[in-house]
Amino acid sequence: LSKSELRTYSSRLGSTGSVYIEVVGKLDIKALYSITTPERQLKRLVYEYERSINERLPAASALVGHPVETFCTILDLYNVSLTNFWRVKDYVSQAAGIGQDRYPEVMGKFYIINAPFGFSAVWSAIKPWLDPVTVDKIEVLGSGYKDKLVAQIPKENLPRELGGECACVGGCSLSDAGPWIEGGHEHPPAVEGA
Repeated sequence: LSKSELRTYSSRLGSTGSVYIEVVGKLDIKALYSITTPERQLKRLVYEYERSINERLPAASALVGHPVETFCTILDLYNVSLTNFWRVKDYVSQAAGIGQDRYPEVMGKFYIINAPFGFSAVWSAIKPWLDPVTVDKIEVLGSGYKDKLVAQIPKENLPRELGGECACVGGCSLSDAGPWIEGGHEHPPAVEGA
């Protein structure tokens, strides 16, 4: 269970705010729950929200010269089976609740990409628990998501595997590149041939 399976890509800049990318397709749910609990995951989520509000958004605002107050979130479900998704649906519901109830001002557009066949049934089960304003921000996409993402996020700030041009050394998921890193807003150098 590697860090890249548990964490996100860094919060990069998009047209309406910072970008938060969660890739869960490689996640081994059984292994994850053998080393942590959903409650600890939720505490980590709150920590990331607070860090983003206190460090990432102000640094992004300073860089672009106007307030950056929201995140465009991408949840990549590539290789996620419906069985695994049902195992984490309570966590997903609680995480969405934290976002909509405690941090509604920072939730911008939310894309669910690579949604597996049958995901619409899961989405129908989760949707009633969410505020209608939150539901309006969420767009469920299949595998044809790239044009939609590139319209929202500059290619240089979107990882190559999602249709962009970013290829950080060690992988974008471990870089946390952005203006909140001491030394500026430059991305780490790209990996040749990545």
